[in-house]
Amino acid sequence: MRHAPALPPSLVLFPVVLLASLVLPIAAIAEEPMLAIRQADGRDAVYAVSEIDQVVFESDTLLVLRPGAAESYALASIEKIEFLWGFSGITDPEEAAHLVKALRLFQNRPNPFTPATKIGFELAQAGRVELAIYSVDGRLIRTLVDEERLTGSHEVAWDGRDAEGKKVAGGVYFYKLSAPGIAESRRMILLP
Repeated sequence: MRHAPALPPSLVLFPVVLLASLVLPIAAIAEEPMLAIRQADGRDAVYAVSEIDQVVFESDTLLVLRPGAAESYALASIEKIEFLWGFSGITDPEEAAHLVKALRLFQNRPNPFTPATKIGFELAQAGRVELAIYSVDGRLIRTLVDEERLTGSHEVAWDGRDAEGKKVAGGVYFYKLSAPGIAESRRMILLP
């Protein structure tokens, strides 16, 4: 009876090392809550919640913003968005959901702009809304909205004028949205 020659130990261990290198990173990232985006074409995107800066909904697109990167998904192509926490200590979806900030105040368009721009925002619930423009030193320039608003999408125009109707100088300005459950601000540039 003839025996096959023994394989060198390095060749025997190679498949084990390869398998471990593929499995261990998955186990390492599964220790925390994950955000999964299930797409209609069968592709899935999974992100560790700790690696996400913000999730942004802009018109018909979902943006996942991470340090130095941004991925976009057409809303029509998304079948499901879910939090995966099976390997973490989180048992309540609401507890996982608060870990990712969903942006409700959108970047003004156009930006930079002259002479006017539009600012969009999304309200998850009806209530008192204030949208105001501030200079870089924190001085109130103009309040664009100070009223009750209904749930849904809203858009407001700013013509580059202060509360007295005077044209403001070109430069950097901030706009701040205050509403039930929302307190966000963004930067914009008015060209001279």
